[in-house]
Amino acid sequence: MDNFFLFLRTVRHLKWKQIIFRVLYALRAKYRSFVRFKYKYNLYRKGKPLTFTSLIPSRKSYDSNTFTFLNQSITFSNGIDWDYMDHGKLWAYNLNYFDYLNQQDLPKEIGQALMYLFIDQIKELKNANEPYPTSLRGINWVKFLSRHHIEKKSFDRYLYSQYRILLDHLEYHILGNHLLENGFSLLFGGYYFKGNELFEKGKEIMLVELREQILDDGAHFELSPMYHKIILHRLLDAYNLVINNRDVYEDVEFEKFLLQVAEKMLGWLSSVTFVDGTTPRVNDSTEGIAPESDELFTYADRLGIKWSRTNLSDSGYRMFKDQGVELFVDYGEIGPSYIPGHAHSDTFNFVLNCFGRPVIVDPGISTYNKGYRRQRERSTSSHNTVRYGKLDQSEVWGAFRVGRRASAVITEESEAGIKGYHSGYKRFGIYHQRIFDFNNEAITICDNMVAKSQLLAKSSAYFHFHPNIQLSIHDNQVTTNDCVLNFSGNKEMRVKEYTYAHGYNHTEKAKLVEVLFDEHLTTKITFKEEG
Repeated sequence: MDNFFLFLRTVRHLKWKQIIFRVLYALRAKYRSFVRFKYKYNLYRKGKPLTFTSLIPSRKSYDSNTFTFLNQSITFSNGIDWDYMDHGKLWAYNLNYFDYLNQQDLPKEIGQALMYLFIDQIKELKNANEPYPTSLRGINWVKFLSRHHIEKKSFDRYLYSQYRILLDHLEYHILGNHLLENGFSLLFGGYYFKGNELFEKGKEIMLVELREQILDDGAHFELSPMYHKIILHRLLDAYNLVINNRDVYEDVEFEKFLLQVAEKMLGWLSSVTFVDGTTPRVNDSTEGIAPESDELFTYADRLGIKWSRTNLSDSGYRMFKDQGVELFVDYGEIGPSYIPGHAHSDTFNFVLNCFGRPVIVDPGISTYNKGYRRQRERSTSSHNTVRYGKLDQSEVWGAFRVGRRASAVITEESEAGIKGYHSGYKRFGIYHQRIFDFNNEAITICDNMVAKSQLLAKSSAYFHFHPNIQLSIHDNQVTTNDCVLNFSGNKEMRVKEYTYAHGYNHTEKAKLVEVLFDEHLTTKITFKEEG
């Protein structure tokens, strides 16, 4: 019964459109199975290589029959298993994206050979024909064929057939970045094949979804810096496409729209990028997946785009910087409400860099596979915030689900601080209030558990330190090379090990400090001289 109510608390946030398309696609799949429906892969249309300003090359993931994704490598000695699932769904998806076609050192002949191997098996594949990998593969094939000026009927036949299949199964049942990727890919297909249906549908999706998904301060609405960079990369590629191929389609208003959205997204990224070039690893974010901020800024420069830092607002994120100290805080919502799969239970989380070095960090993510590790990495205790008793602020469950959600309210803010509360423990008659006061000499964090009646459990404040940080503990004080943390109001302090994720399937042990308190805790972080 508990699981049933958890399910209801989760699905009530879905849009009717998602529900309708889930039902529609499920019924259609049953009918098609009954009548033995098969997609056609012989729908030929002539494609034409396109012109691009220099693109960002893909990270190296292929070398001599060995594929490396998510820090896991597989060598296929007797033919490629395109549905290889031993490393999970995301690894299999990466194999089918074909990003490796556009890595810097891949010979043209090897790329074509990989495409032929794929074409030989495509009719029998499962993962390959799902709309998300189909979308990314389409973009990568168009880039590769254009870069090498390849014109072959066999490639055009299978690529066009894949685009017809994509049109038949757009991800309206998921929405979010999935549907937006469908739109980007259809735009590429529309230009490559000079296909008006592909172009118009791609443009329609992009206009609707970019307006929906990019917030007023320029953040992507899933509030993951990693996904923000992925979507920004795709947007810059789309802008590159339309300004360099006006002989195929010329749409001044659409160009202007893409430029304006790109400027906003670049401005937001500039505001959340640390001086060392990294971005906060909040929500589902980790290294080695999206292009680095500097790569995107350089690419935007090549495209002639000008932008400036934006004031962070709608995203709920704030960045305070002063004389080598950088403090990033999260006062945002679980978002978006109807697709919170990349959200964590981390309201009032914060990240601290000192003099270009990470000190207090978000542990990051190492897997999308459902299980204990995924659950732990999304939980409140895996973030630099406060947990009441043993309860998460928001009900994260499964691999990508959220039931009850903490809602944050900002009550005061200035250039030197922010104050607010969240409702994650409202059902227990408790509100967590957190106040940050910032300057270049110290950060003061005040945590207040505001209760209607007596508190029945202690609360824990968590501080996760980067693996390179050495801790010295004495009484109510924690000392590192860069700063000193002093606590008042605490009942107990514990030093524990936690698992820091350098990326998918790449982890390292590091230290965290758990501070137990009743109603009030004050944390003062003072900084040493830069050394």
